[in-house]
Amino acid sequence: MPPTQILGSKILFVDDYLASTKTELKTEKTELLSLPKSDVLVYWLSDGSKIAIRPSETEPKVKVYAEVKSAEGSPVDLGVEHCSVIADEYVRTIKGLLTQA
Repeated sequence: MPPTQILGSKILFVDDYLASTKTELKTEKTELLSLPKSDVLVYWLSDGSKIAIRPSETEPKVKVYAEVKSAEGSPVDLGVEHCSVIADEYVRTIKGLLTQA
């Protein structure tokens, strides 16, 4: 069963590029994506962050990308540092979930 939250942030939407669908988890409403088919899952989180997961095309590993949104009004240097810490935590959490499967 896929996770419903990551590090306390609810997963709002899941984009499945291979199935060309975007699913809202709360309502289970699905819409079609008009992107090229690819083996990618994107999780949209309630805190404004986004996590993308895909297999490497050249190596036997999974790649995880995290976009983190910092609080509005925070100084740039603190925002960048905060985002870096949270992104690292998201990547570690996803790696843990993948190794449990």
